Amino acid sequence: MMNLEIDKLDKKTLRNFGLITGTIISVLFGLLFPWVFAHKLPYWPWIITGILWAWAMLSPLTLMPVYRTWMRVGYGLGWINSRIILGIMFYVIFLPSGIVMKLIGKDPMMRSLNKKQTSYRVPHALRNKDHVERPF
Repeated sequence: MMNLEIDKLDKKTLRNFGLITGTIISVLFGLLFPWVFAHKLPYWPWIITGILWAWAMLSPLTLMPVYRTWMRVGYGLGWINSRIILGIMFYVIFLPSGIVMKLIGKDPMMRSLNKKQTSYRVPHALRNKDHVERPF
């Protein structure tokens, strides 16, 4: 399955997790979403933030189950998102461009075999010694 490296967690890491997670919840759900969608400010993000901050400051090692659950959810969402994003990229970008290149007969990798050719090496142009001095 997944390796969460839980054995390497210490008080500082778990304290930072609680403080950062609380801050993200308060900024995202307490300020940003209400501002963007023109709603009044809710109380629940601030309560969760206060609980997480107090928990992180008073007893960070007991945040381990919350951290473990949060990381499992994150890994699961990352697994799903990577498949969705990569699938969309493949079917929207790479597949159509490959079909178009195949239809027009373009082969940028020069994969055609030629028995009369002695080598498939493509010589490159010789560059000046200072070509990396000012790349832009």
